[in-house]
Order: sequence, then structure tokens, then C-alpha cells
Amino acid sequence: AGYDASATVVRVNRAQAAREGIANVHFGVARLPSVPRGQFDLVLCVATLHYIPDAKRAIRRLFGLVRPGGYLIFNFPDRATRGWYLREAAKDPEVKERFGVLLAGKNVLSRRAVEEALCAPSENFWKAVGERPLPYNPCLAVAKANGP
Repeated sequence: AGYDASATVVRVNRAQAAREGIANVHFGVARLPSVPRGQFDLVLCVATLHYIPDAKRAIRRLFGLVRPGGYLIFNFPDRATRGWYLREAAKDPEVKERFGVLLAGKNVLSRRAVEEALCAPSENFWKAVGERPLPYNPCLAVAKANGP
């Protein structure tokens, strides 16, 4: 299942799946509150939290979509990410326009803030998959515990 707030993104993804003969996927237009809770073994969120003012609330909602025993994997903006985008915005007005929330520092998180928001430990995704961590693109994997 793939969800996006953009009907255009959903349309493009459906077309690509059809071209590649992939029939066991569903794409839908949805925002976090309208996506069914607790039904996924894996929730992957990439390049989304950079645009959302209340990133903590968003990751809590994303984590709510995960079944016990499943994982939430996501990248998020931290101080280093914001610094990189500030430098890019000085060179490119489009960056300044697109990433205003991040540039204002409204959605900057830390790994500790994520773990506190989810009441769960996290794992550096890049290290878990044997890749060198990217300095401006932190990515975490958080497991949802089985049971209470």
C-alpha cells in the first residue's frame, strides 16, 4: 500500500506499477489521519517530515500505523539537515520556498526527541543495513513492541 497526499504522485505510481506488471499494490490519496491504524508490518516514510510543522505528532501517527512486531522506518530533519538546507537556500530561492518550515526550524528533531515521542528505542537505519550514515539525512528504524 502506498499513500500520498498528492493525487499526481498516486497517479504516477499507479501508472508505473501497471507498466511493470505489478498487481499486488494499492495506491491511495490520503493524509495521516485518514490512513487505517495498526495494520502494517512496515511503514516507510521518506522525504516527508521536512515539510510538516509538527514532525513529532506526525511520527507518532506513523507509528500508530504499525502492527505490534512491525517497524517504522523514516528519515527526519535534524540540526545538520537544517544547516545544509540553509546553505542551499542561500544559493537557490526555490529551496527557500519549498523548505520554509525546515528553514524556520519548526520541525527539527533529534534521535532522543524521536525516542521520547514514540516511547521506544530506535536504531540507526543506515548502520542496520550496513551503509555509511549520511550526515544530513538521519534515518531511524523503530520497532513496535509485541504486547502492552
